[in-house]
Amino acid sequence: MWISELSERTRIPVDTIKHYLRVGVLPKGRSVGPMRAEYDEAHVARLRLVKALTEVGQLKLDQVRRILESADGPDVRVPQAVGAAHYELSRRVMEERTPSPEALAAVEAMIGRRGWQVGTASPHREALAVALDALLETGAGADRPGRGLTDLLDLYSEHLGAVAEAEIGFVDLSDPERALLNAISTTVLSEPVVLVVRRLAQEHAVRDRTRIDPPPEGSPHRRWTDG
Repeated sequence: MWISELSERTRIPVDTIKHYLRVGVLPKGRSVGPMRAEYDEAHVARLRLVKALTEVGQLKLDQVRRILESADGPDVRVPQAVGAAHYELSRRVMEERTPSPEALAAVEAMIGRRGWQVGTASPHREALAVALDALLETGAGADRPGRGLTDLLDLYSEHLGAVAEAEIGFVDLSDPERALLNAISTTVLSEPVVLVVRRLAQEHAVRDRTRIDPPPEGSPHRRWTDG
């Protein structure tokens, strides 16, 4: 197909597709002349992934490029490639601050309790520790004996560990490129789903525990309590 059809199929402007070609997030098409190239279904799939990563995943193009480079190598190995993609995602969190030793120790202890196999250079450790520091600064859990951050980490790791096992179970690890792209999609694009399901569950939990009367008609808070 020509670039115009590629644009129609993906609903991405031609100028944007040309930019993606220039920055390297989209492979070149098959040359059929000095100024023309043909594209195929692989280009359609790649463009849809790039669009999802930038719009839903809110990643910058240079981050998308580094992630996709992990899938385009000649000797792709699934664990290393998936790890490289995931590491790029966690580096977003680490760009803003350095974690405290206390938070890092809490993360290491959790990994040990779960018996997880995590690379020594994994940035997920620091990314999680940074997030824990933000919680600690608000005093989260400090006034709730027996329900501190250790308990919260254990709760999250238990249930999200099961989610991760199920997600990776859907990935065909025999095809490195497809495995990587599926893992990227699952990681980035399912995170908003997980967050929104959590918010729904929290709304239910608050309603269930408080049993408060709904605000009057016309209140800006009415929508939250309707139903």
